[in-house]
Amino acid sequence: MSVARVFSVAVADVATSLRSRRALVMILLFAAVSAFIAYALVSGFAAIEREVVAALGLPAADNPCAVTATLWKSKPFMRFANGVAGGNLVFADIIGRHPLVLAYAFFMFSTVAILTLLVSAPKIADEIRTGAARYWLVRTTRGEWSLGKFLGETALVAVSLSAGSLSAWAVVAFRLPGSTGAVLLPDFLDWTARAAVYAFAWLGLFTGISHIARSGGKAVAFSIMAMIALSVWPVTLGNAAESWPFLSFVTGLDVLAPHSAMSLMWRRTPAALVRGVFHLSAISFLYAGIGAAIFRRRDI
Repeated sequence: MSVARVFSVAVADVATSLRSRRALVMILLFAAVSAFIAYALVSGFAAIEREVVAALGLPAADNPCAVTATLWKSKPFMRFANGVAGGNLVFADIIGRHPLVLAYAFFMFSTVAILTLLVSAPKIADEIRTGAARYWLVRTTRGEWSLGKFLGETALVAVSLSAGSLSAWAVVAFRLPGSTGAVLLPDFLDWTARAAVYAFAWLGLFTGISHIARSGGKAVAFSIMAMIALSVWPVTLGNAAESWPFLSFVTGLDVLAPHSAMSLMWRRTPAALVRGVFHLSAISFLYAGIGAAIFRRRDI
């Protein structure tokens, strides 16, 4: 396998996506939605704080989210929250972080699968159907082409998430006075990197399906069905094991769903993060590898 040819395919994939404006529209759309979500979060927190301050008869705070952030980091609230959470490790790791950042992180983890689907699902299937893939397939092996396309789509998803995160941070920095918003940039970038790893698992699934599907529309449809199936997979397996004890072994199959490792990406401890990165990467390469292996034997 030639690294140079793989890199050439990846660069060409990014350039083609930007030239066709498909990826550019997705990037700008996610940036706009992220900015709107950030604005809504700041406004929502500020409105709640005004109601609370007015009910308590206290002077209004000049800094939006100041009351929420102070309460969130206060020791009495942390003791109360830890008691309610019952020693949940994820909650113990995120307690004390700025609530605006955590709310935006929740938004990213909730929407990253859909963003990845829109960016990557139809691309490979459409190129195979229209014959555009043949330009590269006579110059590279199918394995090199598949890996290059996978890396190119990875770059596009990473750029989309980064654009969304930076636009959200810019809104927060503008709405919060002084340096309050500026100091949150490392936190926004940190959660963007975590969400990108989670998106990487979904990207492997969607590109694997796109290698098999006969058209971009079918790739999107199959990807949506697979996303829904994997989202309910752990619950379905658990219910099946409870109803039929002889099927208890199937509960171990929930490791094939990206959701099974999502909680690890919310942890602070390096050991948990490393486990999450390896787990999600393994899922991504598994699904992408299956699709590429079937594509190698496919007659186009």
